[in-house]
Amino acid sequence: GGTFTTLAELTMASKGEVDMPVAGYKVSHAEVRHLLDRLRKMPLRARRGMAGMTPDRADIIIAGLSIVDALMKRFHVNMLAVHTRGVRDGLLREMLDEAGGAADTATDLPAQRDAAIERLATLGPQVAVPTLVSALASPDNGQVNRAAEALGRLGATSAVGPLIAALETQHVIVVGGDSSAGATSATFTPGGGGLSMGSGPKQTRVPRRNERVLEALVRLSGANFEWDVQAWRAWFLNRAMPPADLDLRRG
Repeated sequence: GGTFTTLAELTMASKGEVDMPVAGYKVSHAEVRHLLDRLRKMPLRARRGMAGMTPDRADIIIAGLSIVDALMKRFHVNMLAVHTRGVRDGLLREMLDEAGGAADTATDLPAQRDAAIERLATLGPQVAVPTLVSALASPDNGQVNRAAEALGRLGATSAVGPLIAALETQHVIVVGGDSSAGATSATFTPGGGGLSMGSGPKQTRVPRRNERVLEALVRLSGANFEWDVQAWRAWFLNRAMPPADLDLRRG
């Protein structure tokens, strides 16, 4: 939400970090407390002028960060990752994770995955499908594939276009930001840049082929052009698709 994105923007500004993605940005509890102490000493006018501050949040940011600080203290959280969406989206993404499963957890059991898909289906396509489609652009490659599987199993034929675009996604790995020479840290984001090690954070693009995206496309379209994106796009422009969002879960 707004408090967390403002927290990320203020923290990045204080470090001189530019063109860094907000989604997934990590902030330590110590940084939260340091920023909160600094803000409490500043008048409202000064807070509004801070680099990274959204002006209409300047009067409520102290209250918001006080809650964040208290929660991190209560639950012994030393590091948080910023999420740019709201509570409903978080609940849907949790259901998406259950639907997609993970190879090293019990949620990969077929019965549990089927149940999670059914839960998504009860929300109706007007709620579930847009969130699943937005997840195809996630910086988390695993989430891209889980969203694709859910769309395929829900029969979301309206998502064929976005699925074609997500066959091969370009993620950005952020490297560096550690004071140790040669140290690296990584996360995937929608942006781009160059590669560096052992200095400030730099970015470089890496491609990923998404197997579950291809499986969903084959399921929804009845065609299979494998990894030939141009062939998929040509077919899409001339396709005769079935009615939108058929229930293919039993197919």
